[in-house]
Amino acid sequence: MQVENISNDFINRLARESTVKEITALFEVSNRLRESQDINTILREIILISKEILSAEACTLGLLDEGNFQIDFHIVTGEKSEKLKDVSVRPGQGILGCCVKQEATINVPDVSADERFDDSFDESTDFKTRSILCVPMIHQQKCIGAIEVINKLREAPEFTETDEKVLNIIADQAAAAIEYGRIQQALAQEQRMATIGSMASHIIHDLKNPLSVIRISAELISAKFPESEKRTSAVIRESERIYTMIQEILNFSKGSSHMEFISVDLSAFMHDLYQVAEMLLEGKNIALKKGSFPDTRIRVDSERMRRALLNIFSNAIDVMKEGDSLSVCVELKDDQLIFQVEDTGSGMDDETLQNVFEPMFSRKKKGGFGLGMAITKSIVEGHNGTIDVESTLGQGTVFRINIPIS
Repeated sequence: MQVENISNDFINRLARESTVKEITALFEVSNRLRESQDINTILREIILISKEILSAEACTLGLLDEGNFQIDFHIVTGEKSEKLKDVSVRPGQGILGCCVKQEATINVPDVSADERFDDSFDESTDFKTRSILCVPMIHQQKCIGAIEVINKLREAPEFTETDEKVLNIIADQAAAAIEYGRIQQALAQEQRMATIGSMASHIIHDLKNPLSVIRISAELISAKFPESEKRTSAVIRESERIYTMIQEILNFSKGSSHMEFISVDLSAFMHDLYQVAEMLLEGKNIALKKGSFPDTRIRVDSERMRRALLNIFSNAIDVMKEGDSLSVCVELKDDQLIFQVEDTGSGMDDETLQNVFEPMFSRKKKGGFGLGMAITKSIVEGHNGTIDVESTLGQGTVFRINIPIS
């Protein structure tokens, strides 16, 4: 792994001010970066080393999420660290937030005397913070987050200038590792998307003729046996949607999406959706609970919104067993149309919940590209909407889609 090397001049200068143990540990950080390819493993190792060589009680690494304008606590170590899982702060909030906003080292020997300190985390975790040293992680003149060590345990009662220098070097190494990892992940995903796009293009080409034959055959059967019209209409409709679904994968792999918004009667949309859901559940002994929905018209790309909801249905059905249930309801609230899909299946573990909307992520034992929920999120965002998910392992999952009706 290629990372920025610590300059000889800086090492020599640091050697005059620091200890052999600290210098050895800094080289250990560099070696760890070269040995591991997993970015989370690298960052956890860096945090553990920081905590050890700076004699700190706890350590936190926060990453800046520019899209949501917040800093996520990516890795936290120390007592009560589990309670800070999934916590975020705004730039300028607390010591870590100020460090990121100002892109400057902050060393606070007594947090009780510093107005920037946010004690809400101490209150929620029953942890006592006394001192903090926080340094920004900057790569190519851009701040991507910060590392924070808390409560000096040995030697001096507070973090020293030497500690600042040591932690800044660690932060530089961490920033380089993070950016390198992100580049590698982006390149790998780009290659996977190109492969999927090529496959989808070939599938579309190969399926055109068979789907045309299916459609024509269904039309002929319907003409000869009118009583079969309900089933043959479903065959025709679903054969068209197979083609549309593959085209959707192709478009997603190319990063293109064209929405065709039309005025749709919500009642007709939901009845059509329920009809397909019943076909998917046929013979599985899983109950479909149909909730109420408002009597209104909505302006959406009906085919894509239908695809988004069916992706959620399909994922739910995959993790449900006999006797489970799938509940669907729609409500209109504050100019927002809210679709809620709830299942009583196996639920998601933390890793799945965190990555459920990521392209190429799948927990299925076989089949699928891992694009279904990523496409669903793309469709929802194409309607200027939002999608969120709650899940409890062993109990089930709830998806909510919010679409502005305007």
